[in-house]
Amino acid sequence: MLLGGALSYLNVSHTGAHVFGWLSSLVALLAMFGWGMICFCHIRMRHASKVQGCSPADLPWQSFAWPWASYWGFGWCIFMICVQFYLALWPIGGSPSVVGFFSSYSSVVAIIVIFLGAKIYYRGPWLLDASKIDLDSDRRWYSTEEEQVQEKKSTIRKIWARM
Repeated sequence: MLLGGALSYLNVSHTGAHVFGWLSSLVALLAMFGWGMICFCHIRMRHASKVQGCSPADLPWQSFAWPWASYWGFGWCIFMICVQFYLALWPIGGSPSVVGFFSSYSSVVAIIVIFLGAKIYYRGPWLLDASKIDLDSDRRWYSTEEEQVQEKKSTIRKIWARM
């Protein structure tokens, strides 16, 4: 809320539109990167469950489009980030400039810096081995329909016994 209120003062000066353009570009590519990472994590999770011998039937919900939707989404995110790179280098209807490039592509530079900084700080591997990925910690376990029916019957019996 405070940040949104502070951003409303951008229109007071002439550089407000310029700053808004930077923030808009930053958020748009970060959203694209976020969706790409969701698809990538889904691909890795399903691969890890396959390597560890887990059945897809163990999952509480299954996508009808697996694996194509995750690969399709990840591919489109990479494609859109590459298109944005091309447009940042050679803008349509404008001349290439360093300021224009960084105003359009600053989020990718920020993501690379943050990722490399985290890898240096934590000194972890680039990717975990699929057999070592923890799939069960903090996992929400769902009961089957038979267990839910039994639970309802026992609840009804408890209520009936109290009467």
